[in-house]
This record gives sequence, C-alpha cells and structure tokens, in this order.
Amino acid sequence: RMSEEITEKLQLLDMPYANFEISIHSMTDSDPHASGVDHVEFLVSTNPESSLGPLGKIASGGELSRISLAVQSSTAAHSQVPCVIYDEVDTGIGGDTANTVGENLLLVASHCQVICITHSPQVAGAGTSHLVMEKKIINKQSSAEVKAVFGRSRESEISRMLGAKKGTTSSIAHARDLIEMHAKLESQ
Repeated sequence: RMSEEITEKLQLLDMPYANFEISIHSMTDSDPHASGVDHVEFLVSTNPESSLGPLGKIASGGELSRISLAVQSSTAAHSQVPCVIYDEVDTGIGGDTANTVGENLLLVASHCQVICITHSPQVAGAGTSHLVMEKKIINKQSSAEVKAVFGRSRESEISRMLGAKKGTTSSIAHARDLIEMHAKLESQ
C-alpha cells in the first residue's frame, strides 16, 4: 500500500513513469544484526523503458529530492522526525507540478518542521513563514543577509519571484492568490 501511494505521489510530482517498490528480504543468516533481521531496499524506475533498480543507482539529484518528498509526505503521520530540510526540491519543475510540491510540503509540515530552500514562487507561496536570503559583497567580502517577510512584503517577494522587477497589480494579485490557495489547503 505504501509503495502504491508513493508511486502515485511521484507521478503527480512530474515523474509520470515513476514506479516505486519496497523490497524486504530476510537476511541469509539467522544472526541478529544492528539493523534487524531483514534487508530493506527502495527500488525505483523513472522511465517507461527502465526496470526497477536500487534508488541510489537510478535517481538523479532532482529525482531524489522528489522521491524523498513523496516518501516523507506518505509517511509523515507515522514518523518521529522533528525537522526535514529540502534544498530546491522543485528543481526542473514549474506550473501546477510546483503547486503539488507545495501541497506535499504542507502535508509533511503538519507533522514536523519543514525548511525548504526554493526559487519557485508556487513553493514559496505554500510556506507559513518566509525568509529571504540575499548575498551581499561589502569591502570585497561576501556575506548573506536573511530577513523575514510578512504580509505585503511577502507578496512583493513572491511577485519578484514570478518575474516582476517591480510589483504590478497583476503580479501582486497572483502572489496573493498563491499564498491564499495554500493557506486554504493548510486549514483543511
């Protein structure tokens, strides 16, 4: 059942040919091991012509991030993990698939803290807190400034992420729509 749910989530995360299975085999010897008496392996295929293979050998970096998100969102209610960090889990995707990533992040966040580094306005709109990091060069030294944005400042930042150098009425409205859409999902 878990494999089927993860496969469904992967297909919604712009991996339409993904297949995910969990292989569980008893160890060949009967001696107890630190990890138990079973060998558990995640198997995945990401292309229609591919057969299942070990996750670490099949998936690319962006695919690994989305597979991790699918596993986390499928198991979040049963996990004791206090915090999950995603670094650009939305790489190579956009549009409605990015909205789906945001929805899955919200699901995980209902069970633990989620920190997500993103350049996607759809994913940023799903967050309940929004931090903006800006690299600065002062006296030939690099530094990073992090600031929290709320309300109109957050709408302006998401508008900027949408591609508007200066917030226009329509880009601000679009940013507001993204924030409100995910806020409604979170409250359900």
